Amino acid sequence: MLERARALSGEGLTARELDARLRVPDDAAARDVFAFSEQIDREFEEQRSAFLRLRLQLLMSAAIFVIASFAIAQLYRSRERAEQQRLSRMFDMIGLHLGIVDPAGRFVFFNSAFGELFRHVGQTVSTGDMLDKVTRRITPFITHEDVVTPPDAIAAGEPDIRDATFTDGSVIRCALYRLDDGRQVIPHRDVTEQHRREAEFNAERDRLIADLKRSNVELDNFADIASHDLREPLRGIAINAGFLLRKEELPETARARVLRIVEMCEREQMLMDSLLEFARLGRSSDQHDVSTDPAAVVKQIEHDLISADTNRQGAIVLDTRLPPVTVDFGRLRSLFMNLIANGLKYNDSDRPEVHVCFLGPAAATAASTSRTMVSA
Repeated sequence: MLERARALSGEGLTARELDARLRVPDDAAARDVFAFSEQIDREFEEQRSAFLRLRLQLLMSAAIFVIASFAIAQLYRSRERAEQQRLSRMFDMIGLHLGIVDPAGRFVFFNSAFGELFRHVGQTVSTGDMLDKVTRRITPFITHEDVVTPPDAIAAGEPDIRDATFTDGSVIRCALYRLDDGRQVIPHRDVTEQHRREAEFNAERDRLIADLKRSNVELDNFADIASHDLREPLRGIAINAGFLLRKEELPETARARVLRIVEMCEREQMLMDSLLEFARLGRSSDQHDVSTDPAAVVKQIEHDLISADTNRQGAIVLDTRLPPVTVDFGRLRSLFMNLIANGLKYNDSDRPEVHVCFLGPAAATAASTSRTMVSA
């Protein structure tokens, strides 16, 4: 109608004429209005239904997402619990008590053996408990604590390890490892049996040390008595030999023999002193090391051995110069005496010879220590 009115307005018609041409009967207009209203209602209902469908789809999608997220979270927690249970059984099997604390200081995991450590003193630990509170709860039950890791090592990043003795007598070794992500791993181990064995070992060691000290005292007493009893006959021989030397009518050959007796008594005295010192070796702080000329010791031994055996002549040859050494004189003499005497005794030559030489640094051992060698 609006379009027809625009077309007729240009013909110069009056309002009455224009109304006559454009007028629509009331029934027809009512029908048109009703049909237009129904069309609007239908389109509105269609739009409303589409909106409701879209809204329902969105709600269903959201519900499905929530349900799926919950199911995934439940599955993850179920797998996490299964993994924790598996780890717990594994740690229980190897006898390790393990707890894990998150960066906030709360327990996020511990195996059953870890929980038993608290239950045996009437305490409990649960997931989510604060480490500080759990520590304060069990502190009254600890009677003694030994720090295994030195404080300076802990400051340098080493784990804090301590042995805690509880009121029931059990000893638990507690360690605290701090990880880079802020978590803390707390392994525990029952070391009661280990401490018991260590205490028994220490007691047995102390008993053996006491027995050894007592034995050393008895050995010292025996050495003193034996040394005194052995010295007495030598002293008597030396005194009587001294009386013989004062006799002017004593032949020269006999005088030489008596002098040899005196010298041999003095050497025997030195030998007994060395034996007495050897009996106390390692148990006395006295040092008798002096600078000694090995060549003089060899010459003295040669004089004693060769002159004592008049029926069989032998020779001791110094092939090189012997450097002085700082040792106990008596022990050095005993060493050379045994080596040289064996070299002469077990030599089938008509005139046995024993050669003594110093090999020098060129033939030293890997430790670069020079040594004196005797060869027969």
